[in-house]
Amino acid sequence: MRYLFNRPSIWVFDLSYMLGGTFFVLGMGYALLTKTHVRVDVFYVNLSEKSKALLDILLSVVFFFPAFGLLLYKLVPWVIRSWEREERATGSFWLPPIYPFKSIILIAVALLVLQGVSEICKDINKLISKKNEANQ
Repeated sequence: MRYLFNRPSIWVFDLSYMLGGTFFVLGMGYALLTKTHVRVDVFYVNLSEKSKALLDILLSVVFFFPAFGLLLYKLVPWVIRSWEREERATGSFWLPPIYPFKSIILIAVALLVLQGVSEICKDINKLISKKNEANQ
């Protein structure tokens, strides 16, 4: 637009980081579901299914839930304040509203925590089913 018609698109940069950020944060829960998060598999790959489930539960309780629980705790007032002020992106000429983008971040983190609950339930089920199979 700038070079052909001498009409720059001032909104493109803002739209690109908002859409890119939205796709990124909404993909976090899906990445956890499909187990595509980065993991050091040097030791993990050699463990039994029961040991993997136990390690996943332990690390979820120690790292995942405290970190994302604290993030949710901080995000809720941050988003509410943004909506109350009808916050706008000040680094742009056209001052796009930023509060919908912040709301998507909150929703995405909540979905990630929900997926974390699902994963820990699956791991607990693995531990229980393995114990039942060993007893039979």
